[in-house]
Amino acid sequence: SDQHSHWPDFPVVVRALQDHLSKHVPTPIEVYYVCGADHFAKCGLSRGLRDGAGVVVLPREGSAVSVPGGADGQESSKIFTVEPSLCAGGLQHYSSTKVRLALQNGAVDEAMAYLPPGVNKYDVLGAFAPVPAARGPPSDLVPQGGGQETDVGAPGVAISESSYWLSAEQASVIRKLGLSALEPYLDHLPCWVPHRLVATSLGFSTSAIDAAEALHGPYMWGTEFENVHSTWLFKERCFVVGARRFRGSEQLYQLLKAGDVGSTEFEAHADEFARAGEMEAYSLGQNLTLRPDFQDCKDKMMAFVIRLKFESDPSLRNLLLSTHPMPLVSVKADAYWGTGIGGTGRNMLGKLLVELRETLRTQGSTPATGQKLGTSDVASNGGDGDGTRGGGAAESQMAEYSRPADAPPLPPDEWGVPQEVIYGAKRNMLMSGLRNLKTRGHGKAGGVVAGAAAAEAEAAEGQEEIGGGFGGMNVLGRATYSVVELLDSHPLKFTCENKSTVYEKCLQSQTDPHSTDPLIFLRTQARPLPSTIDLLTLRASYERVQVHAGVFQYERAEENVHEWHMNFADKHLFGYWSGALFAQDEMQVLEHPVLAALQLELLEIELRSHTNGGKNKGLQPYTRDGRGATPCLVQNVPRLCAIDTAGPTPIYGNAFAQVSSEAVLAQTSCFGAPANPVRLSNILALEAPKPSQGTYTLSQIADILTTAYSGYLAARAASVESSTRQQAPLDVVRIHTGHWGCGAYGGNKPLMAILQTIAAHMAGVELIYHAFDEAGVAHVQHGLRLLAEVEAELKADGDGENASISNLITRLVAREFRWGVSDGN
Repeated sequence: SDQHSHWPDFPVVVRALQDHLSKHVPTPIEVYYVCGADHFAKCGLSRGLRDGAGVVVLPREGSAVSVPGGADGQESSKIFTVEPSLCAGGLQHYSSTKVRLALQNGAVDEAMAYLPPGVNKYDVLGAFAPVPAARGPPSDLVPQGGGQETDVGAPGVAISESSYWLSAEQASVIRKLGLSALEPYLDHLPCWVPHRLVATSLGFSTSAIDAAEALHGPYMWGTEFENVHSTWLFKERCFVVGARRFRGSEQLYQLLKAGDVGSTEFEAHADEFARAGEMEAYSLGQNLTLRPDFQDCKDKMMAFVIRLKFESDPSLRNLLLSTHPMPLVSVKADAYWGTGIGGTGRNMLGKLLVELRETLRTQGSTPATGQKLGTSDVASNGGDGDGTRGGGAAESQMAEYSRPADAPPLPPDEWGVPQEVIYGAKRNMLMSGLRNLKTRGHGKAGGVVAGAAAAEAEAAEGQEEIGGGFGGMNVLGRATYSVVELLDSHPLKFTCENKSTVYEKCLQSQTDPHSTDPLIFLRTQARPLPSTIDLLTLRASYERVQVHAGVFQYERAEENVHEWHMNFADKHLFGYWSGALFAQDEMQVLEHPVLAALQLELLEIELRSHTNGGKNKGLQPYTRDGRGATPCLVQNVPRLCAIDTAGPTPIYGNAFAQVSSEAVLAQTSCFGAPANPVRLSNILALEAPKPSQGTYTLSQIADILTTAYSGYLAARAASVESSTRQQAPLDVVRIHTGHWGCGAYGGNKPLMAILQTIAAHMAGVELIYHAFDEAGVAHVQHGLRLLAEVEAELKADGDGENASISNLITRLVAREFRWGVSDGN
């Protein structure tokens, strides 16, 4: 019969076969529909099929079927029953109901006993068997591993039939379209389903699958791997490129047909594409004037956008990793990105995804072993890529908790940090001694190289370590710039009118040339937490925390003190500077506008890394990757203005874009005149904890603590490096922070104060807390009092001078801190 949007019903098939025989067979042949007694009764076939087709009923052994009779008996009614004794080969024992029940119970051999000889076992499994609770392919489709459930990322595991991923969201599609062949899988989604079954249930031929399988062997695929989603449901996560939030990968790919990120051609259409849906973007892309090098660089463009897509979604990244080592094949009419109708196309999308999968695997993003093949909620334990953590008390106490997909690892007990890292009453003596440490791994001794071109020359090809032997920090990417050249190379274009007005006033106020100190960017890798925390000096650390009602003032640093100011970042570093948003991140960038130019520069470097063999891939505008936090540090950043958000007109958050430009300018003080010179800031950007609800879990607390500790340690290491290079004394490294992750993300303010204080203590830095108002000060002070209580509990546990980090975190979890709600900004 003709193909439909669903599997054709049996009357349609009977009629189609009758018509075919009438046209091509000279002898008249009448087609009858044969079914079992259960089906006959269930479908009400006692009156025959529509169009007068006949029915033959096969009763089970020992049972009878009542059929209506006509004037001439059963023959005239075209409904017949068959004597079971006349059925050769025990046909009366066959039952699809028994087959389904046997397969649901996992009794494959029993199911095969109900079927005629010669029936293909895998066809039966594909058509009827729900996938086992492991959410992987049926065990008979996994020839290696003895038919056991297959661990995600286990090497060398293959399946014998091409499979298609159906997420839990596809249940509504299956029901809406009436895809009865897929209904047995409904209770087991998400899972892998035979691709042929998916195709035939939608009314498609399997010939393209057969051809693709002949070329590639059994493969895996899913709508999540496509850039456009029609039949099956999938909504891609947004990501930011060139200061714009794109709704998906197709939108960015189509826009890149015009030109590179930041080019005039790109900017001319960027807003339109960023807002568009998938199909709308595809249509818009057909009307663009193609860049001259499009054919040469379209693969690199696609590689760029799919990497953004998969790196922005941990569950999607883990789905991709779970397909190893199978080929990925897109069976569709497009013979370049897919296989084409004949199944022999280039399949470039599948090939690029395999390359991305291998890149993620080598970066240590392989999902943890013990998770099942293809599950969308795979939890990654980070570490060295084998998904394991060391043993010891930390492991045993935390094994019962699940960790989010992108959480960094907790350390084994045998990891230790020298006592000198944590300073107490003699901190000044210690910090002064740090300046004598020798830095390692620099390609340019004392080398400060001005100019944007120097960024790529200085980018770390591997990983260097800064800050000395203990407490150092691994560098993923390093760049040094001239501020003037960076701004000249990337003219800033704000989509928010009030931001443009402030920036123009800043430029007009630059009557006195400010410092020519080069801007230094570092992207670093998260450090594991120490296994223990020193209780002897903990009290001294939290009693030294300075709490102020107000916001950052960026005061001039004291002598021999290095000051850092936090940027409460999204994963996308300085990602939203251009638009109407005006929370802490965006406000800091507007006051330090070269940060926006830096983000554009890093985006360009990232795009070029896909055309130069991955060179400088560490220079990426992200504060997190698949292994955890990647703290970003920017030194010597000119602050061109100060914006008073609490002035006569409230202008913080969503209010900023809604008030008049006159009101904004009235509360903006610009620097640059001799009497009011520009000052330089050091910025530490850490991704704020993602919002959640209910009580904080162990993995959330551990992740927040690891992120803060890694960032503070990186800031201290960078300060040590700077003081060593300049041969200047260094007594204290000071971090200015606030309610990190407690505004739009609704974090718990007392808990965040506790965790940041502990991180500062372990990293050996001082903390100044800017709590916004008196109510915020009360939250911080309440958190510090709770920390004193936890400290007393740890000492009561008999841990002595050092308490285990795992015990500390468990104590915090037991207090059941709850997530708050967003402030709407």
